[in-house]
Amino acid sequence: MQQFRKDHSAASAKAKADAVAQVKDQIASEKLVTHLPDGAHLAIERARAAVGPEGTVVAIPIRGAGLHVASGLTVQIGKDGALHSGESQFKPTGPNSGVVTTWQDGVLTHHESASEDGKPAPAAGSVPKATPGSDVLQAGFTSGGHVQQAGYWDSVKKCLEDDYSIPGWVLGIIGGPCIAAGPACAAAISLYYGDAALECMGM
Repeated sequence: MQQFRKDHSAASAKAKADAVAQVKDQIASEKLVTHLPDGAHLAIERARAAVGPEGTVVAIPIRGAGLHVASGLTVQIGKDGALHSGESQFKPTGPNSGVVTTWQDGVLTHHESASEDGKPAPAAGSVPKATPGSDVLQAGFTSGGHVQQAGYWDSVKKCLEDDYSIPGWVLGIIGGPCIAAGPACAAAISLYYGDAALECMGM
């Protein structure tokens, strides 16, 4: 975690505004695809941005439609201008269970049921469809370094559990991929936990 904080810093107001404007342009042109269920919106007022050696990471929560607050859209803007996106939606189905649906660069990567033990299983029900860019904007879009893998994840996980009450069924299904991600762990965490993750990482 110390290395991440050394290599990254919270974006300035201007850098954040520029990054958010770039994300909005990409959504409007439908080069950046999102999949908002009915009643959900991007909470741009809660967006966070961090700047590192490879570019800027913008984390925007997805709110509404009964989704858990960990749901969000993360966009990585490289210094070469390349954009990559990760979208995650956590839909509780009970006190200790839920459905996790994720996309990487608009392509579905997970649609799984999870429980407190963190063991995923195929999820029942439909996957949210791609949302037209104009609908996303009208629906509320308003205004790394080397990491010690397991220790890093344990530290952030404790913050997420203690300060943000992220449930075990969410943490369990994502913890393994995060630990395996190595230097990409910070980006993986921000993808799944949005502004809460960047807060826990000191951004």
